[in-house]
Amino acid sequence: MVSTRVVETVHDNGRSQEAVLPANLVRVRNWLVEQIIARLDPAVTWQRTPEATRQVFQHFQRLYQQAGLTLSEEMRKRLFEAVADEVLGYGPIEPFLQDPTVSEVMVNGPHLVYVERNGKLEETGVRFDDDEHVIRIAQRIVKPLGRPLDRAHPRVDARLPDGSRVNIIIPPAALPGPVITIRK
Repeated sequence: MVSTRVVETVHDNGRSQEAVLPANLVRVRNWLVEQIIARLDPAVTWQRTPEATRQVFQHFQRLYQQAGLTLSEEMRKRLFEAVADEVLGYGPIEPFLQDPTVSEVMVNGPHLVYVERNGKLEETGVRFDDDEHVIRIAQRIVKPLGRPLDRAHPRVDARLPDGSRVNIIIPPAALPGPVITIRK
């Protein structure tokens, strides 16, 4: 059975922060993502459908058992959601895009992610691994739009299929690092 996403909000010094995957599991997540993508039909990896989620879950379960991982049920669910978000969604910002109280997601480099929730700007605890991770997610966002995103075409301003607006700037146009803004 495929788990349902649960976004847990933790209040830290008055700021809300989404529960994130512990640093010691990031390498495990990356390995699982690499293994699952290698096993999936490439047409499946760009859409989050019940069938695609089921396939990712089956591969996740098999690889989890083969690797001999022993995590708590809560941590295993969080690991699966992180893997599914990387394979089928927009990585660490996917929960915000599913959250109806969030109207805008702003990624300012790999370690600074803000959301606008109920009209208020909040810094989140969400982090990307590095600039390349942000760029991979940005390229996944624009791929279905048929828009190039690379050093020769470092800016994209477009409308997503759900009607959201996306603005992406990557180096060399964004000197401090890649920037993604999605306005729902």
